[in-house]
Amino acid sequence: MSPLGAAKQAVRDLDRGLPSGADTSLSATWVPLVVFEPGVPPTLAALVPNYSKLAPYGNPAAVVLVGANFATSYGDLLCEIAALWAQQPAQRFGPPIFYNGSAIQCLVPPPPRDGSTGDVSLRASSDGGVSWSAPLNFTW
Repeated sequence: MSPLGAAKQAVRDLDRGLPSGADTSLSATWVPLVVFEPGVPPTLAALVPNYSKLAPYGNPAAVVLVGANFATSYGDLLCEIAALWAQQPAQRFGPPIFYNGSAIQCLVPPPPRDGSTGDVSLRASSDGGVSWSAPLNFTW
């Protein structure tokens, strides 16, 4: 399955088994459940898309991270993008949009104002940054 297909499937998993227009609020008949392994960082399989056009006016780019072991973690879900140059710090940002245990959406900040572009690494954490997934390449 292509990375785009995997991202679409991960998002569709949210609605699996729910009739059209179903009430997804907590009730005796429907409760959202995410099973994950605490203490184990998420794993990343794909970034969709894995690049960003230069966004107008410095707007962030929406990127879906597809993988495993994502958890809402009471606000501890984070994304981090490495700096283009070694002397710059990495940028942590969040909270991402949590879709399910295999997909989150991060709003990646725009590249530096000096117009620099290139490959950087993007990774995720479910425990407030204590442990991180292995990074995947993202192109600005």
